[in-house]
Amino acid sequence: MAGLSDSVSALSLSTAAASSSASASASASASASAGGPVGAGRYSDVRRSSAGLGLGIGRQSTAGLSAFSAGGRPSMAGAAFASGSQPSITKDPRPLKDKAWRDKAIRALVVFLAETGCPFAVSAKKLTSPTAKEFADIFKFLYSMLEPNHVFKLKFEDELIPVLRTIRYPFVDQLNKSQLYSIGSPHAWPTFLGILHWLMETITSCINYDEQAELEHSGSLTDSHQLPERLFYEYVMRTYVNFLDGNDNDEADHELLASFDRRNEATIREIERLKREEKALADEYAALTQGETPLELAQRENSILESDKDKFQTYIAHVEAKKQKLADSVLGFKQEIEQQEDETARLEAEKAELQAIVDAQEISPADVDRMNAERDQLAMSQQTISAKLDAANKVVWEKEIALQKKMDQLEKVVQEYNSLAFKLGLAEHGTSGSGGSGSRRRSATTAGNTHTSVLSHELEVNIQADTIDRMVSVDLKAVRRDLQRLKDRYIDAIHSAADDHLGLQETLDALSWDQTQKEEELLTLGSRVAFLNQRYAEEKERVTMTTAARNEEMDQYERQIQKLKSEAHGLVIASQGKAQRATVEYEELSRTYSEQKEKAVNELVRGLTDAYAVVEAVGGGLDRLMKMAGEQLAEAVDGGGAFALAASGTV
Repeated sequence: MAGLSDSVSALSLSTAAASSSASASASASASASAGGPVGAGRYSDVRRSSAGLGLGIGRQSTAGLSAFSAGGRPSMAGAAFASGSQPSITKDPRPLKDKAWRDKAIRALVVFLAETGCPFAVSAKKLTSPTAKEFADIFKFLYSMLEPNHVFKLKFEDELIPVLRTIRYPFVDQLNKSQLYSIGSPHAWPTFLGILHWLMETITSCINYDEQAELEHSGSLTDSHQLPERLFYEYVMRTYVNFLDGNDNDEADHELLASFDRRNEATIREIERLKREEKALADEYAALTQGETPLELAQRENSILESDKDKFQTYIAHVEAKKQKLADSVLGFKQEIEQQEDETARLEAEKAELQAIVDAQEISPADVDRMNAERDQLAMSQQTISAKLDAANKVVWEKEIALQKKMDQLEKVVQEYNSLAFKLGLAEHGTSGSGGSGSRRRSATTAGNTHTSVLSHELEVNIQADTIDRMVSVDLKAVRRDLQRLKDRYIDAIHSAADDHLGLQETLDALSWDQTQKEEELLTLGSRVAFLNQRYAEEKERVTMTTAARNEEMDQYERQIQKLKSEAHGLVIASQGKAQRATVEYEELSRTYSEQKEKAVNELVRGLTDAYAVVEAVGGGLDRLMKMAGEQLAEAVDGGGAFALAASGTV
């Protein structure tokens, strides 16, 4: 009978839990009716009544999600999409370009992925403009819930459209392959967001269908208030039959407890879902509240841009100075070319004069032959010397080109060094190694440090210098030495900051532990305050009822006094009296109902106990009768033997 008492206690607890669940459901329904659906509209994708995964409407059911994620159920892709023909829809009726609709769809998708155990982090900010890889990961995760055994073997861009045709996505003909390479762009992302939203709703519909089919197959009752009573009735009947059969075991007790545990699974899953949703919202809130505000971020960005503007202006001034130097060089080259042209004209005139002198001279044929031979020899020598000159000029040209490239690379390196020095605050605009004017401020890093005096000057390159030492404005060895010292100081500062961080982390852990202890104490005090408030409410209600009775008598006298003055006022007071009496009667009936119910349960237990006692008494009586019958049978057998012996002696 211990199992029967435990079952009665379990029935009482289950009835209380069912009442609490019904109250919570009624409160949730009232809240949903008052607030209205978040995404209510004329489109079918937001008219959801049994699951809130569309755009936050209704209660989210997670009963089938574990089956999807665990892979313990067969594929639903064929069952859900194999039958029927492809719908012919030329245009997507959903407002994909509407920003409000996209925001609601993104929020619903983030909640759904968080509740279904998505293995990677997804946020609303990331889904505003995702990359192709992020879209592929989300799509593969959602599709694995429909088809757990599917493996993407080809490139995702080549396999996406065939997969959508397989699951009969109604707007697959509106996609083209070029959109797959720019998924996160503003003109293409709404289309792919619609694909993820449709896939999420399809999964939700399949889950709801599976849950409904499971309920219909198991014959579960729709009335949650009748189910505990029916389970207990079946338990009592079964245990009573087992008791009459003499099979008194705990199997029925275990099955009753298991049935109540199965009923509590839905509540436990709902609690887990709410916890996950709370965690997702807390993470989103923390991401929005922690760090810099948008104004501070914009101000910091503005200061960075202003600094970059100053740096660009300085660089432009540097380039302008370099341009002026190059213009001066070009002007010098032009003057040199003009001088060469004048020299060429002078040599041509001299050549003409010499030719005239030669023409005026009288020479013999032998002299002509000799002169021709000398001319040919000189021509050959000239060709050889020209070839050597061309080769030398080519080598000089190549060397000049290589030198110019090296100089450009050197200037680029110097500019990069100056830019990094400006960013680090080591060098100032307009400060050069030659002692030029400019702002002489120093950063906090190099303040008061005599070793970084070289780093405070801007590095300049003089291409026209005649020696290597004069090409740069500062000593590079000293710069390298000062940079090494600065690096060592920064490393020491990093180590010191790491030590400070560890100390602060330990302090934070200690404070967190203290906070946890305080929160536990606060919860304990809160539970005690709640208990005292309940006691106070009960005492207050009792005093209120007593006061109401006294007030009723006083109201009766006042009604008699005020009846002649104001009939309307009297009716109001009478109505109030009726309402109070109705409340008292309702409470009396509720108390009577509870007492009768408890009395009925006690009588049932007492009746079962009496029946058990009757069965034991009947069993004991049967045992005594069997014993007496055995004794009489033994006596009869013994008496019959003696009678037979006497008869044989007489004969």
